[in-house]
Amino acid sequence: MVLLPSAPLTRALSYVPVSPPSGRPPPAPPSISTLPSRDPTLEDRKREDRRVHKWGRMLVQRQPGGDIGNWTVNSRKEGKFVGRVYKGVPDRWRSAAWWILIERRTSASSRAAAAAAAEAAAARAAATKDSGSLGRQYRVSTGLLGSIERKC
Repeated sequence: MVLLPSAPLTRALSYVPVSPPSGRPPPAPPSISTLPSRDPTLEDRKREDRRVHKWGRMLVQRQPGGDIGNWTVNSRKEGKFVGRVYKGVPDRWRSAAWWILIERRTSASSRAAAAAAAEAAAARAAATKDSGSLGRQYRVSTGLLGSIERKC
């Protein structure tokens, strides 16, 4: 929880004029009569089809079925996955790619949390073991970067 000073919040807001000091309204932006057409050309469609086909070869199903959670990256194409994500994921494969990315992120964070919990349990066990000695041992966890130990 953060304690913020309330004095700045009790003052009235200052008035900012909408029009310039001359009293005239600002000039209107130039109008666009027509928007450029974005009909995909034959070359654009071929490029998109090649990208979709590449993603189809890179992603494989874990089990038969249409669920997005069943997709994973082909082990031979693992190195290309991140680069292709940065280039852009085709619409057809976007949900499967996001699922894979989120699944990897959550599994990595759960492994880090399990390691931190094991480290804390080991520290508690060491602290109870050394409680009979005159010196005390402190261990401060600094997250993923490790921990700091100090004996007093």
